[in-house]
Amino acid sequence: FILKKLYPALSESLLQSCIRISLETETRVVTGKLGKGDLEKYHFNIRNLKKLCNRFLGLKADTSELQFREFWNFYVEPFRKKEDRDFQIELLLSESGLKVVPELPEPSFQVHKGFLYCNDKEIPIRDEDKAKRLLSEVPLPLKLREFSERVFTAIQFQENVLIEYSEEQDPQILLPLFAEISGLPL
Repeated sequence: FILKKLYPALSESLLQSCIRISLETETRVVTGKLGKGDLEKYHFNIRNLKKLCNRFLGLKADTSELQFREFWNFYVEPFRKKEDRDFQIELLLSESGLKVVPELPEPSFQVHKGFLYCNDKEIPIRDEDKAKRLLSEVPLPLKLREFSERVFTAIQFQENVLIEYSEEQDPQILLPLFAEISGLPL
């Protein structure tokens, strides 16, 4: 069992949940029950399982609620249609044993002692004053804070990030926040 060898600190039951959710999602996509009409096809494989497990360990996601959040990011968030998302939420709820989608704290940002903190994420930064200035210059309503939290999570774990903008959105609003806040080349 590959994942158990790679992640001995994670429980057997959590690893089995990861595999069941991944396999069921892949089956739903392949059979056309999920993701119809989306422009890209989703691949749920060992690489994604490793990313998920790395996040569980790195974020110390040891509660069902925090694990649900990371499952959501991998298995609900990629789908655009409400019915697809609802279908996936049912899968996550049944697998997690939770009755309802957990309410998590709203994303908040602090710059302190050389790090940008976004709830349980931390990104090293070189210039605290610049980071604080960027945060104050970019309007961040709840939707953008939630989106920013997901981007900062990917940055913390050195994952690739693809950000799509609609025609009405100006990428120059958020791009400096993500690209310049750490002071490190991304």
